[in-house]
Amino acid sequence: MGTTADKITKAILAHERSGVIDLSSYRAAKVAVEDARLGDDRLRELLATGYDPAHAAFIYAQNFASFLSEQMSPMKELRQYVSIVGKAEDDYHPSFPPLSPVTTSYFTMWAFFDVLFGQSYETIGTCLLRLARDMPFPGWLVDAIGAMQKSRMGFYVHDGFEDRFVRLREIDGESVKLCHRGLSSNGTENLHKACGAYLASFSALSGHRYPAAGFLDEA
Repeated sequence: MGTTADKITKAILAHERSGVIDLSSYRAAKVAVEDARLGDDRLRELLATGYDPAHAAFIYAQNFASFLSEQMSPMKELRQYVSIVGKAEDDYHPSFPPLSPVTTSYFTMWAFFDVLFGQSYETIGTCLLRLARDMPFPGWLVDAIGAMQKSRMGFYVHDGFEDRFVRLREIDGESVKLCHRGLSSNGTENLHKACGAYLASFSALSGHRYPAAGFLDEA
């Protein structure tokens, strides 16, 4: 029978190889890709804007996961996933002021890489990694998705600076991560506030998304 990820991949590949082109669907898909800012030049644009390569890869990968999860959501294999995430969104209203403590960035990372669904307990991340085995995803994109899938939730406090990096210390220990700061951040806000973060090869501060130093040598 295969895993849930296998079934999703098989269904997507069957559609791709059917040879039937629905022009209206093709146009809609093209517009959706443009709206999601996933064009061929998007990574180059992020780098030209001044983003560190690790941060640029992270932004693109998260947008990519968001786009594909939305495209896959009508599939029967994702009914449980849609139900779980939909209820959580209704309950927590991410980034909805003034009551929600959950940011959109924090919520989407949880939704894509933590929420388990299906008989084989998949996440959107594991489904994308399975799909990548049969579709020509760029290697750096697969690496980025894999890093986020291996990440975990944590709570960190701002611990000053080291060269051009922000130091984040895990709240219950001495472990320190050096992280790139966002372009719009001077790294000093929320100095004494514990922040939700995803850490693996990335550190994604709640609402800011700070990739950890050293993820990519080049894009």
